[in-house]
Amino acid sequence: MPAENKVLEKRTTPRAPIKIPVKYRLVESEGEFGTLEVGRKAESYTHTLDVSLEGMYIPVDQPLAVGNVIKSDIFLLDKEPCVTIYAEVAWIDDEGAGIHFLLMVNEERESLEAFLEKTFSK
Repeated sequence: MPAENKVLEKRTTPRAPIKIPVKYRLVESEGEFGTLEVGRKAESYTHTLDVSLEGMYIPVDQPLAVGNVIKSDIFLLDKEPCVTIYAEVAWIDDEGAGIHFLLMVNEERESLEAFLEKTFSK
């Protein structure tokens, strides 16, 4: 009997299959992490393919590696101006990258949570 390939699901929150605009860039130094430094270098624009309170899946157009930290601005469709999140690249495939959220302000987390609850209730 052939062995089955089973993937262990690690997510504790459901992901919404929704396209939301995202701007992201690679964090190049630890000193930048958690600061208000604004950098326009190497910004890329994409969209989510799915999103949860813990992470998102996005198509990427610049080389990223597992473990890279990115700063991303997620433009919720009913929120101005955006939710800013520091995140880590958890995995990569031919289409994009799985992103695990590391750090966001509590108010922005609440905004994302409210947005997702509204999305799931539709």
